[in-house]
Amino acid sequence: MTWPVAMALVAVWVAGLAVQALRLKRPRSVPKREARGPFVSVIVPARNEARNIERCVGSLAQSRWDEFELIVVDDQSDDGTGDLVRAMDRGRAKDVRVVDGRPLPPGWVGKPWACRQGAAVARGQWLLFTDADTWHEAGALARAAAAMEDDEADMLSVTGDQEMEGFWERLVQPHVIVMLMQALPRMDRPLPRRKWRRAVATGQYMLVKRTAYEELGGHEAVRDAVVEDLKLAQMFARDGRRVSIRDNLHGTSTRMYQSFGEIVRGWTKNLSLGARQTFGPVRGRLLLAGTLVGLPVFWMLPGAVLLAGAAGWVSGPALAWAGVAYAASAAMWAGACWVLSRRPWYGLIYPLAAVVVWGIVARSVARSSRVTWKGRDYQAPPPT
Repeated sequence: MTWPVAMALVAVWVAGLAVQALRLKRPRSVPKREARGPFVSVIVPARNEARNIERCVGSLAQSRWDEFELIVVDDQSDDGTGDLVRAMDRGRAKDVRVVDGRPLPPGWVGKPWACRQGAAVARGQWLLFTDADTWHEAGALARAAAAMEDDEADMLSVTGDQEMEGFWERLVQPHVIVMLMQALPRMDRPLPRRKWRRAVATGQYMLVKRTAYEELGGHEAVRDAVVEDLKLAQMFARDGRRVSIRDNLHGTSTRMYQSFGEIVRGWTKNLSLGARQTFGPVRGRLLLAGTLVGLPVFWMLPGAVLLAGAAGWVSGPALAWAGVAYAASAAMWAGACWVLSRRPWYGLIYPLAAVVVWGIVARSVARSSRVTWKGRDYQAPPPT
């Protein structure tokens, strides 16, 4: 490699980092004010969630809301999830109920089926679907209601803090979250109906008006969807309903995965199907293919060249380029970790995270529509 080539590659790397930074998008924050609204049914699908359910339900039970009920759908758990909820105090809720989930019917994925059973017994005019691994500050629902009001939304999804406590969580999760933040649409205005594929939601927090939800068929309309939150948002948007996504960084939080195996299995389930569902079958596959090529070239190559330099195999312009590219990339990832309230030094070992993420994406692409999750196997229909 000559010095002019090395300088050109440095320019390419810096420009690439700038483009990626500019593509990062975060939802608008929920309003600071707390609004009031109708009776809300909070529905928590739970399958073997004994380690999480008390924290989740306990936080929800303290919500500053006039009238709400908590419905936990115990989806065939064998770890005592339902018994833990039955022993809990109802707090400010009108009622805390456990629905013993029925066996999974043919053609259904587990989570949509659990949500469907919860909605069937709900009494609220609004329905809040939230995951069992979430925590909610007492004013979170009231601030989400203010966002619903301001945005005149039929569906509101709220993102929050992503808890990362173990080494692999702190290493890998920021990389996947940054990828997702780059793929988000502009969220400061309503989506045109023709761009319904760009509608976004997270199953960690989805607040919907019951009338709109039922008119569109509810979770029965997405019964075979593994990434059911995304498909539900797209269904609302395609019908011309207002879909909004907001951020409540300190008001809600989720610890999605707690081990390396959970990280791999969880993102394997979501990435390939989510990409094809968001961008369409053809563009989604091209995006995944580009990711599989881009990750090794952009995120792994500088580190590999530095290692080769340490072994005495590379020197001069190539080594200089690799050093600058690695330093600039590490600085970007350290900044991303800091923004996500994680330890910045994890940015220094970003190539290791890139290797893991590449493996997850490759595994997700290879498995295609074959999904294993929570002890169940699914053959999801290809996104259309």
